Amino acid sequence: MIPEPEFKSYIEIPGEIRGAAFQTDAEYIRTAIGSDGLRRIESALESYGIQLSYDAVRAMAWVPLRTRALSMVMMRDFFGWQDRDFHAMGDVGSKHSFIIRLLAKFFASPRAVFNSAPVYWSKYYSVGRINPVRFNENDHIVTLELINFKVHSIYCRYLEGFFRRLVQHNFPKYDVKVEETKCIFKGDDVHEYFFRW
Repeated sequence: MIPEPEFKSYIEIPGEIRGAAFQTDAEYIRTAIGSDGLRRIESALESYGIQLSYDAVRAMAWVPLRTRALSMVMMRDFFGWQDRDFHAMGDVGSKHSFIIRLLAKFFASPRAVFNSAPVYWSKYYSVGRINPVRFNENDHIVTLELINFKVHSIYCRYLEGFFRRLVQHNFPKYDVKVEETKCIFKGDDVHEYFFRW
């Protein structure tokens, strides 16, 4: 059980996320843990008064972001997942994301994808804002800022994996590395993700 003060902090998380995120989470959990893992998360959420069916959620439905935060905390606690597991979950989520498919369909160049990141973020999240800071294809460097987005430190690892896969998709010949160089949970005013390949 999550201690009451901690639970209250999650309930206060603002914003919503598209149901597609839960669909990709479900796929990852089934592969890593099995269908029983999904039922455990759903049952635990229900014990807190949160109804979520991973199998019934619609891709374009808006779901409270706090539900995603709580489900990730439960994954950590139930499955013993660590940072690398959430990073991997983000990587897989990005591979199967409808946003990635849209970006690939409509934008031919990596720079166009980079410049369009703020628009696509707002289609997936109702809070936060992506700021494309630096794109230098010659030096193999990309920097993104994520502003006004405070969910949980687990989410930082998830987004590392998600964003890394997005950059990797645009530079498939290279091995893209990512590092969160600024973090709200470490006292910074933004999250900053630095990519090199």
